[in-house]
Amino acid sequence: MHLLCSVFSSHQLGLFLWLLKVNGVEDATSVKSMKALDSKLQKLYGIQTIKYKGAMGHTYYVNSLADIIAQKMANPQVRPHLSFYPEEKSNNLSEAWQFSQWFYEVPDEQVGPMLCIGMIDYYTFEPVMLTTGNICMPHRWYMHGGRYYAHCWKMVIICSGGQRFWRVVMGHGGFTVEQNQFLKNFPQLIEDAALYPNLVDVRKIRDPTVTEWKLTDSSVGNPWRQHAAGAECLSFPIWLYCDDTSGNVSKRWNKHNSFLFTTAGLPRSESSKEYNVHFLATSNSAPPLEMLDGITDQISDAQEHGIWAWDCATESKVLVIPFVLAMLGDNPMQNSDAASVGSAHSANHRKKSKCRKFKERLGAMVQRVKDFVKPSKPGALQNKHETIESLKSQFIAAQTPGSATRIKAMRTESGVKDTYQAFFIDRLLKSHKRHRGVSTSTLNETVSVTDLPSETKSPIWRIQGLDPHLDTPVEILHVILLGFVKYLWRDVIQNQVKKNKVLQERLIALLCSLNVDGLGLDSNLNGHTLVKHYGSLTGSDFRKICELAPFVLKDMPEIKDLSAYLDTLKAEIDHFLACVGHWTVRWFNKPKFHILVHLPEHIRCFGPAMLFAMEGFESFNAVIRSKSVHSNRQAPSLDIAAAFAKQNHVRHMLSGALFLDQSKVSFDDTEDKNFENTSLPQQQRITRVQYYFCQGLFSKNHWVKAGRSPIEVIAYSSNTVGQYLGLSASKKSPAPGTITLDSTITAQCWFNTQSGHSLPSSDMYTSAQRLTANFHQAKALWLTNGDKCIPGSYVACKGLETGHNVDGIAIAENTADSVLLEVCRTGPEVSVHGMPRLIPSEEIFIVQPNSMYNMIAVGTDVFLKK
Repeated sequence: MHLLCSVFSSHQLGLFLWLLKVNGVEDATSVKSMKALDSKLQKLYGIQTIKYKGAMGHTYYVNSLADIIAQKMANPQVRPHLSFYPEEKSNNLSEAWQFSQWFYEVPDEQVGPMLCIGMIDYYTFEPVMLTTGNICMPHRWYMHGGRYYAHCWKMVIICSGGQRFWRVVMGHGGFTVEQNQFLKNFPQLIEDAALYPNLVDVRKIRDPTVTEWKLTDSSVGNPWRQHAAGAECLSFPIWLYCDDTSGNVSKRWNKHNSFLFTTAGLPRSESSKEYNVHFLATSNSAPPLEMLDGITDQISDAQEHGIWAWDCATESKVLVIPFVLAMLGDNPMQNSDAASVGSAHSANHRKKSKCRKFKERLGAMVQRVKDFVKPSKPGALQNKHETIESLKSQFIAAQTPGSATRIKAMRTESGVKDTYQAFFIDRLLKSHKRHRGVSTSTLNETVSVTDLPSETKSPIWRIQGLDPHLDTPVEILHVILLGFVKYLWRDVIQNQVKKNKVLQERLIALLCSLNVDGLGLDSNLNGHTLVKHYGSLTGSDFRKICELAPFVLKDMPEIKDLSAYLDTLKAEIDHFLACVGHWTVRWFNKPKFHILVHLPEHIRCFGPAMLFAMEGFESFNAVIRSKSVHSNRQAPSLDIAAAFAKQNHVRHMLSGALFLDQSKVSFDDTEDKNFENTSLPQQQRITRVQYYFCQGLFSKNHWVKAGRSPIEVIAYSSNTVGQYLGLSASKKSPAPGTITLDSTITAQCWFNTQSGHSLPSSDMYTSAQRLTANFHQAKALWLTNGDKCIPGSYVACKGLETGHNVDGIAIAENTADSVLLEVCRTGPEVSVHGMPRLIPSEEIFIVQPNSMYNMIAVGTDVFLKK
C-alpha cells in the first residue's frame, strides 16, 4: 500500500485480492487484514511522526529526522557509500566533501569530532601527544590520498602566578599531522600526569590574552567523548530542501509546502536516486518557516545530544551528529529563508506603484547594468549577525505604537524582511491600532510582548553552522532552464516569429530536421510543440532547446582543475551577459540574470552545480501529490507524513537492513506520553529508538532483519516491485563495443558488405576470414563513453578527425569487430557563430570500436568548433 512511486487505494487493493482469488490463489488475505498488519509493522519497526503546535497556531506533523538517519546507518544499501570526513584533493573534484564549504567553512565542532586510530579514539579540542613527543590539539579531521590527517594547533607551556599551564596557539600557528604520527590521546595523557608529577597536566589550559579556555571544559575534554561512551562519533551532513507543490492532480492549485532532505555524504550517483530522497513534513496550511521551527528543534537537539544508530558496517552502535550543508529551494523560497527583500517583493512593489514613469538617463543605466552583472563586493554581502541585529531592531521598534511606517523604512534600507517575524510584528501593530488613543504606559500593560513566543525570528537563524545568506546556492534548474533560457525562447517566439508565419514554419522545420544523435535525446525534437506551445513548455523542453546543457549535465564530468574551471566559467558568464545586453538591457531587470554571476562562488563552496540541483527533489513532488490524493484530505500533514513513515519501514525491511525489534524491549508508557505532548521541549520528546539507546538497553540480539523470502521477492521482480520501492539498480549502458544486430539484414560475405566494397583488401581481417566468414550488420553500437551510435552518426575517433559512421559490422555475436568510417573535414565558416561546416572527404577507414570516443551533434544549423 505504501510503495515509493505508487500508492494504492483500498478499492484497488480489493481488486488485486479479487484477481488472486479468481485465479485460484487460496487463503488470499483481506484489505482489513493488510491494513492491520501494516499498522502493526509500523508500530514495531517504523519511524515515528512527531506532532507540533506551531507558533502561528497551525498544527503540523514532522517525521523523525533521528529515526530516518538511524535507518540510513543500518541500511547495507546506503551505509557503504557514506562519507563522513572532508577530503583534500587538488584535481578531479566531483563530490561535496571535496569542496571548500565542507572542508573549510563548516565550523570545526561540526565536522566530525573524533577519529579512531588503532583502536584509540582521538577527539578534536583535546590535547594529544605525537610520536615526536610534542603536544598539540587537533581541531579538524580530513582525508587526503586515502589517509586521515588533522589540522592542529600548537600547544606551549607558559608560567603564570608561579604555576605552569598549557597555552593553545590558534590561528597562524597551525600545522598538519598525519594519522600515523598520533601517539597518545587525552585520557592517556591524564594518566601520565598522575604518574609523572613533573609533567604539566594537559587539563591546565590558560591563555594570557583570554581569561579562560572556552571551547571545551579542559578538565573533561571534548563533551562528545562522554556522550559517545566509547562508541564511534561521526558527522552527518544533509542537503535540506523546501518547496511548494499542488496536492491535486487537476489544474486547481492546492498548495502544499514540503520539506525533504538527502544525504550530502553520498556520492552524486547515489544521492540523486529517489530511494535516497527523504520526506520530513508537509502542510497546506502551515507556512514553510513555521514547519521549519519543528525541524530546527529536531536538528538542534541532535546537534546537542547526537543520534544513536546501529552501524551495519562495523556491527556496533554509533553516535551521529547531523548538520545542514546547504538550504535548497527555488529563488522565492531562498529569499524567504534568508529574510531578503528579494525579487518577489520588488515585483509586487512595482506592480502596485502608482508613481509616474520616468526616463532613465544613459549614465545611470550604464552604472546600473555594471552593478547588475557583477557579484557583490565582499563588504557589501549580507552578514548573518548583522541581519539578526536588524531583525531585533525591527521587533523592538514594533513595540512602539505608530511604528509601521518606520519598520517599512527599516526593511527597505537594510533589505531584510523576515516573513516569520513579520507575522508577530503585524500582530503587535494591529494591537496598537485597537488601542489607539491609549497612553503609552497603559499600552505597555495591555499589549504584552510576553504573549508572543520567546523567539520571533525565523527558526533558520537557530540552525548551527548554517548561514542563510551564503548557504543557499544558485539553483540551476530555475535560474537557467526555467530562467533565462525560458525568457529568451519566449522572446524569440513572441517578438520575432509569432507574427511571421514564414519564419514560424522555417523554425519548426529547422527544429524537426536537427540531427540530435549526439544530444542524448530519446527522439527528434518536436518543432511544432516547441514553437506553437512555447508558453506551456517544461524544464525538459528547455533542456532540449538549450542544446549544450545535456553535454554539461548528463553524467556531470569531474572538475579536473577547479581554479581553471572557475576562471573559464566566469569568462563564459560575462560573455553571455554581454550578449544579453546587446539583445536588450531590459533583461537586466530580471534577477535571475544577476543570480547567475554567483554560480562560480557556489561551485567553489559546494561542488558541481548538479550536486545542489533540484531535479531529484522536484520529481519527488509527484510522490507527495499521490499521497495527498489517496488521503481523506481532512488532516493532510498527518496523513501524508504517516504514509511516508509506513513507506520507510517497508523499504527499509526489503533493503535487507537491520531494525530494532521493539517487541523484545519493554518501554515506559511515560515516555510515549511525553512524545505526544507538544508543550514539552524537543529533548524530552525522543523516539523509542533513541530512548532505547539512552537507557542503555542496547543488545545485538534486539536487532533483526527481514527473512530471506521477502528479500528474494525483490531480487526476482526487480523490474516491478523493485522499481516501485526505488530498490532497483540504476540502468547502465551496455559495455563499450556491444552491438544490436539488424535482424532485417541476413549475414553476408565480406565482399557484399559496404566495407568490402570500400576496402576489399583491408588488413583488419585475414584472407581466410574475408573469404569464409559471415558478416552481420549492426543497427546500433555503444561507444566508450556509453553513447549509442547508429549508422549515419557523427563520432570523435582516435587518430582521425571527426568521422561519419557508415557501416557497423561484426563477426562476434554481441560485440563489434570493426566500424567503417568516412572522415569529415572542417570547411569554411558558414555560421553566424563562427563555426565551420563538416564536409565529407571520401576518405574511408576501418577502425576498431574502442577507438571511437563519443557522439557529436551535427545538424541543419549546428556546427562543430575547430
